Amino acid sequence: MTGAATSSDAGLCETRDLPLSSPALHFVRASSAEARARAAAFRREVFLDRRGVVFDERLDAERDLNGHVFLLSDGSTPLATARVLPFPSRLSPLLELGSGFGCEDADAEVGRIAAVRSPGAARASLALLTLGARWLLERSHHRNYIAYCHPKLVELYRLLGAADLGVSCIVPGRADAHRIVAGTFAAAARLGAQFLGQLDGAVQR
Repeated sequence: MTGAATSSDAGLCETRDLPLSSPALHFVRASSAEARARAAAFRREVFLDRRGVVFDERLDAERDLNGHVFLLSDGSTPLATARVLPFPSRLSPLLELGSGFGCEDADAEVGRIAAVRSPGAARASLALLTLGARWLLERSHHRNYIAYCHPKLVELYRLLGAADLGVSCIVPGRADAHRIVAGTFAAAARLGAQFLGQLDGAVQR
């Protein structure tokens, strides 16, 4: 994937006036081993400690290294994280589940969305995906994405212009069948900004 970080530990550091618990948020593309480890630790806490979902840590670290890992924090407290991988690729979690999902123009796969459990979790995830989409539009060649998600996340993707492809998949270790969704990063950046308010505040590069 293309797109390199431009600050000490972050691809894009931003202070945003968003309708979350704090008006000052820190958004990064985790470009260093330390930053990726911080995002992975938060992801592990959400999926394993709270949901009992176990990952292959070595494979997940390889996917992190070969993709774009985004992290949204309130000061030093992580709020949400997600990862974007090239699609199709040998590291694709989705292709492990099958093929023929009906989205041949997808060039990226969104996954591993994790958010802190709080009343603002959905908005934190929305902010992360919105800023991540804008980062990818500005700094990578990725334009169209596909993802599998828990049914509860389908509405979040719809808010960002994604379509439910009407396909379900069984994810090993998960109780519920997951849904396949697809969309564009341009729509995610545009619609997310409308829902969250002005995203053109102070930016440090």
